[in-house]
Amino acid sequence: MIIHVRKVSPEGSHFSGDEPSEVMGLEHDRFVRAAGELHYTLFAVVVSGRLLVSGTAEIRIRARCSRCGESFSTIVREPSFLRMYSLAGGVQEVDVTPALREALVLRIPIYLLCREDCRGLCSRCGANLNRERCTCAPEEVGNRWDVLDKLRL
Repeated sequence: MIIHVRKVSPEGSHFSGDEPSEVMGLEHDRFVRAAGELHYTLFAVVVSGRLLVSGTAEIRIRARCSRCGESFSTIVREPSFLRMYSLAGGVQEVDVTPALREALVLRIPIYLLCREDCRGLCSRCGANLNRERCTCAPEEVGNRWDVLDKLRL
């Protein structure tokens, strides 16, 4: 998304549109991929020799659940994008695409879940507990502090 400074009115200008999913640079990521275009709605205004850009951005991604490993789709949103660019040296256009990409990548959760109540996989048999019932016998856990009762002090 390139903003031409001369097209920004003194009161500020609104810009909205889409960028191809490739701008996210996630093509080679094993766990997260862009699954749609990057949508943005921005407001730009020139203030004291600087371009102030604010707005929102979002993109649909495909990811792998951190608990069960299933692929799922979700939307990543940046609700309060805000950047300031210097116009020193007669800068006539500003590319905000890298900043939009950075803002959205930082909004991708580190621990992605297909749903809040994802039950994950059985640690013994590997069954996906969201889709099937595990047939493993429950692990019996005794009182782990009992061994301390046998200590002679």
